[in-house]
Amino acid sequence: MRIMVVEPRGQGGMAHYAYQLCEALAEAGAEVELVTSTEFELADLDGGFRVSPVLELWSPTSGQPVGRSGRVGRAVLRARKLVRRAGRAARYVAAWIKVVRLATASRPDVVQFGKVEFPFEALFLQYLRARGLRLADICHEWERRESRAGLLAPVEHQLMTRAFTAFHTIFLHSAENVSAFRDAFPVSRDRLRIVPHGNEFIFRALRQAERPDLRDRYGIADGEPVVLFFGNLTPSKGLPELVAAYDRAERPPGTRLLVVGFPHKEFDLDGLRREIGARGLDEEVIVDARYVPIEEVGWLVDLATVVAFPYRTATASGAVQVAAAFSRAAVVTDVGGLPDMVADGLTGLVVPPNDEAALAGALGELLSAPERARQLGANAYERAATEYSWGRVAEAVLDAYGGRPAPPA
Repeated sequence: MRIMVVEPRGQGGMAHYAYQLCEALAEAGAEVELVTSTEFELADLDGGFRVSPVLELWSPTSGQPVGRSGRVGRAVLRARKLVRRAGRAARYVAAWIKVVRLATASRPDVVQFGKVEFPFEALFLQYLRARGLRLADICHEWERRESRAGLLAPVEHQLMTRAFTAFHTIFLHSAENVSAFRDAFPVSRDRLRIVPHGNEFIFRALRQAERPDLRDRYGIADGEPVVLFFGNLTPSKGLPELVAAYDRAERPPGTRLLVVGFPHKEFDLDGLRREIGARGLDEEVIVDARYVPIEEVGWLVDLATVVAFPYRTATASGAVQVAAAFSRAAVVTDVGGLPDMVADGLTGLVVPPNDEAALAGALGELLSAPERARQLGANAYERAATEYSWGRVAEAVLDAYGGRPAPPA
């Protein structure tokens, strides 16, 4: 079976997921091509499949324009943003045209996509379907989380519906996600499949050989407990609640909260720092707002006593699987597929979303019992190696592709 996987993002969780899935599909006997960004950060690896880094886009971790004061300065900033957005839109359309040309020329058995970023992509997806190509989607996300819906929200929803009805098969990561997706879009149930997220053992393989001096960098002494949050900093991930819960939690002397990740443009980083200062936690809470290179992630997670994911909403989380890959217990909120990824009381703890008291209690429970936290982490690793192995993911995907395509929408 010939499968073309399209992942425009060259950095971050989507790129890591696509690479590991392609590797597993190739190991299972499929002929796989990954079409991705020219800045693909895993281009030097050999996963046994073809990588075509041909999409000329932009780095998702490129800096935002520096703010300017005054009316003229704000007008200049707005103009710069409009020019940048127009340029990126043109590059994204050009990338889609390239994908269409590659897919229609090679005509693989399946063209598989990840997250549908923009509603206008429905036009290209419907065109590919009309050309007789079988389309599939690993649907990591379908909701607008980090920005508000505007006046065009109804039109955007209609276009997103058209995008999803173009797919013959849509994979989601949990039964909860299937139910929520069906509430949002009129896609027939026989097109939907559940597939595990897949572990993140790639971070173990790529961890740099020499341990970086992260404790020195952050001013954390050996033996001091650490609550870690890592991943993109976005409004939906509940970081203000995490700071408040940390402040309320019973914690041993010397405990630190470490927040590491690249801030989304809608994330109020200054507001988070003000909240930390207002609570008198400047010495205990460390914010490192940057994209962490993949070879450093493992050493970062090694610092943690417990890893916290206080998301307000979510579908799944690759970062939860990263914590498991390094045998770290996780505290997650009961949203989307996170409770499936963390078995409450076995590999971590699950608390209600937006509940600072419950989150504080869970953090305090594991901080005060480090041996239990280590056991939960060991259980998480074992579960990641078995239930969330990429072999199982590839088997589920290929099983879906081996069946008959769903009828036209």
